[in-house]
Amino acid sequence: MKTTFLGHAALLVEGAGTAVLSDPWWRGPCFGAQWWVYPRPRAEVALARRIPYVYISHGHHDHLHPATLRTLQSGFCLLVSTELDLDDALASVAPVRRLAPDEVVDLGGMTVRIWPTHGDDTLMIVCDGQRVLVNANDALHSAPDGVLQAVIKKLKKAVPAIDYLWCGYGTASHFPNCYRIPGKDDLATAMRRQQYFNERWAWIVACLKPRYAFPFAADVALLESDLIWANEVVHGAERPVEVFARVYSRLNGAVTCIDPAPGFAIEGDQIVNDLRRRRVGSDEIAAEMQEEVRRANDYGPVPTSIVDEVQQLLQAKINDLREFLTTFPGNYVAAIRFRGLTDALVLTKQGRTLRLARCERREGEADVTMVTRAHYLRAALTSEYGHEILFVGSGVRFEYRDAAQARRNLHLELMLLARPIGLAELKRPTRTLATRVKTVVKRIAGWQSRDLYSLQDWVVFR
Repeated sequence: MKTTFLGHAALLVEGAGTAVLSDPWWRGPCFGAQWWVYPRPRAEVALARRIPYVYISHGHHDHLHPATLRTLQSGFCLLVSTELDLDDALASVAPVRRLAPDEVVDLGGMTVRIWPTHGDDTLMIVCDGQRVLVNANDALHSAPDGVLQAVIKKLKKAVPAIDYLWCGYGTASHFPNCYRIPGKDDLATAMRRQQYFNERWAWIVACLKPRYAFPFAADVALLESDLIWANEVVHGAERPVEVFARVYSRLNGAVTCIDPAPGFAIEGDQIVNDLRRRRVGSDEIAAEMQEEVRRANDYGPVPTSIVDEVQQLLQAKINDLREFLTTFPGNYVAAIRFRGLTDALVLTKQGRTLRLARCERREGEADVTMVTRAHYLRAALTSEYGHEILFVGSGVRFEYRDAAQARRNLHLELMLLARPIGLAELKRPTRTLATRVKTVVKRIAGWQSRDLYSLQDWVVFR
């Protein structure tokens, strides 16, 4: 079995006369103009031949990227779990073979299995009769503790000896880097978040004990001017393999951890192209990707008519959710500001009255302000997965007037309006002293996963 890392989540696995390419993305950005592949991918080996099979792990844009799929030579078949609803996205791309959970499919010398895990993620197990590769992409490191432990137990039983484990470690969220709160230490907060996922990667490797372990699926650069600093925590700080070496030194002889760069290739136990990641700072990334930085920060021209359309869509959503939105305790003023425009929308809650109005942008008057591109918000309001550009792809920023307003979690009210959710699905959480104590006890006992989206749990203040 030969495995070539092309970049981000793209792997080419070859053996027994066939090949499977996973999650290719190398043409242009994804999530609008938010995510850019970095380090630059090395796709030549996949473009030079016909690849018979392409595995799509899930529907996020960096794993299912139609523009990149169209660069492949025709004649490939897509491998997708029956548990994923990707019909609309894949219908015009290529024939699709759907694999049921635990179904083993012979591709002509190599067998594959696709397992659903959590949140529409899947992993793939590939075997050529001699070696076993597990492509976990985003399916393990961000899963709830109970799901993760169950999948690891199932993997250890089904595949007692894993030769190659490729596992993700990225945050894949706007949280917490897209929150501006007076007194917040942005870099320390981002470091805390990334360190959590680096440690998660190391723990998964220690549990599964593969012969070789590779961190991947986080080759992303954020190039908007107010987010470019965040690249430091992924590309310029301690890497997952370094965490493993530090925390699990007893396993260093049993497990070989390799930090691959695009173009890295291993066949059997032989590294045939030894390209490794190195730490890179935000300034170096910006200098290397000057054209992409320019494109990522080009917001105009934007027709003001789009604000009218977004206002109408938001008003309709407010009307649908009014019964729930009016139960928020207290009053607030929330603004929505659009990049490249002077117009803004302001949502005011006074008692049980909600009012949405359009006005000129004024700084500092709102308790919380959502900043985004107008067409991003329109996509979130008109398509089933449009909100992913905002909340996965970091296409939004929340600016709080002060830390006290942040503790009220006002951003959640705005997030509700930009997500495909109905009134029947909503319920205010009860936060009595008893429930808070129970939550803490459950976390200490390991019965409940850490809340990955709690400002109170993650934000570091200076």
